[in-house]
Amino acid sequence: MIWMIVGAGVLLIIGSVMMLKPSARDTRLAALRLDAIKQGLQVRQFVWQPDARKTGIQEPLQATSYSLMRSGQPQPGELKYSLVASKGWDTDGLPAGFSWHKQGSAEDAARLAALLPALQDDLLLLEVREHKILLMAKERQGASAAAYREFMQGFL
Repeated sequence: MIWMIVGAGVLLIIGSVMMLKPSARDTRLAALRLDAIKQGLQVRQFVWQPDARKTGIQEPLQATSYSLMRSGQPQPGELKYSLVASKGWDTDGLPAGFSWHKQGSAEDAARLAALLPALQDDLLLLEVREHKILLMAKERQGASAAAYREFMQGFL
């Protein structure tokens, strides 16, 4: 009987320790984000609130954002355009599934369509400012910080 109690106690301790270990997904995301920081990207958790009355985009986005600043520029500057992978009212020139939050030109939409396959991930949000690019992606398995950086450099 004592052996059963000792065995249950050992299993309880081992189970508690095993629950503290990060999952494979958490480990993968931590490695992706650390690699992004090493490549000079700013990484942070972010909630993006759209103006639903103006754009028709209803849901706020909560994800990890990756930002790339133009070197030597301390301020991000004025917002040029932004787009969201969500249903909205302004979809002029964009690939299917995207809508403008602040509309850009047909040239901007063509640049997005050309660079999107190299991203290797699903784009949720892209904000292009004078000196800063902000990207929110789904961080799917197989995503890489190098692909994020290359994609954002195409908009600088």
